[in-house]
Amino acid sequence: MTVCQSRFEVVMASSDWSNVVRPLSANPTRMAVMQLQRQGGVRGRLVASQPKVQSIGTVGQDFPPLASWLAIALPNGSAPATPDDWISRLKPRFAQLCVILLVGLDDDRAGWCGWSVERGVVQPLARFCVIGANMLELDQISDATEAAEDALRWTRTIEAVGGRATHDRVRKATVNLIGCSRAGTLAATMFTALGVRRLTLLDGDTIEPHNLDGMFLATPEDIGSNKAVTLGRRLVEFRPELAATVLPRRFGVKLSEPALEDADLVVTCVDQDGPRLRAARMARQQLIPHLDIGTGVRTGDDGQRVIAADVRLLLPGEGCVRCVGGLGDLEAAEYENWAPPGALPLRGSQPWHAAGRLGSLITVNSMAVATGIQSWLDLLAGDLPGSIWHRLRWQIGGSWEVESGIVGADENCTVCSHGQRS
Repeated sequence: MTVCQSRFEVVMASSDWSNVVRPLSANPTRMAVMQLQRQGGVRGRLVASQPKVQSIGTVGQDFPPLASWLAIALPNGSAPATPDDWISRLKPRFAQLCVILLVGLDDDRAGWCGWSVERGVVQPLARFCVIGANMLELDQISDATEAAEDALRWTRTIEAVGGRATHDRVRKATVNLIGCSRAGTLAATMFTALGVRRLTLLDGDTIEPHNLDGMFLATPEDIGSNKAVTLGRRLVEFRPELAATVLPRRFGVKLSEPALEDADLVVTCVDQDGPRLRAARMARQQLIPHLDIGTGVRTGDDGQRVIAADVRLLLPGEGCVRCVGGLGDLEAAEYENWAPPGALPLRGSQPWHAAGRLGSLITVNSMAVATGIQSWLDLLAGDLPGSIWHRLRWQIGGSWEVESGIVGADENCTVCSHGQRS
């Protein structure tokens, strides 16, 4: 066997992890087997699904010759120091990708180890992550050097977000941001200031004069420039070590865009329902939490201004904008997602001030973005019990009213149940 450096990371939904760990804890002579779906990014992300608990034994013959699969065990005592014993038990086929994950090791049952095996090459598993409430993250990669170098910079952030473990998750995170205008600029700035390592910015629009009051990082000289390009340039000037990827285009209909894979969070700050729904499907397919932020100032039924926002942090399989809510026109959004290329739109586009919209305020945008990102920090700290929806409204002459509640998926939702449309 050839042993190489870490390459792959495995993610699974918290519901699947619960279905695995309970029977294995009760009977260490059994193991769980799951299918793996490869994502196309550079991090070697593998999404696990469809758990099946069985006795430890030969598994490779149960999968097609080119399949990718995962075996999880909670063995008694110390695990083998090398993967050879497990490979001889599981007998993966030569061209299969087999990942072996052992958890609950050592006397305190807190240890773990894992390997991938493919075409005779063995690699230590780089990372294992359970996505959802009380999320679990096991990482082989040490950032001790980076942590020492950054000790002074993040002194006031580490304990404030919940401690070193939570801040390490922030520092290692990759965030995909779809929509780089008003709320998007604020979100990108907050993620950068918190220490997020990688940020992908996607927006096909250019900066116009009316954007300058809400995009505080843009200047009059940026008018006519792409929003994502301008935002990315300013953020890297603020934090040079930020790995910013800029995609100056609209969010297409494909769910498997390589540039948007390998993420730990997808954020939508857009006005259109189509991109929101596409992001929800992509997030479910790749097991990524989806943060959706919508704000606005409009005329109410009584003729008064309504200053409000809706913020949703939705976990894979535990609610989405399709079944929980958040789409103003579901029919048009579905049509936009599944209509053939070049098809005429179901409904014509409307100007930004249609339907009583009065405009946008950086005040409500800031409140909404901060609320959403704080919920994400709670998720990383293991303090968020499930998908959550916040409704914010400013009572003119009074104060903010905030309604927050845990939400769940509709059992018939095609997005939450399957993550993709066949």
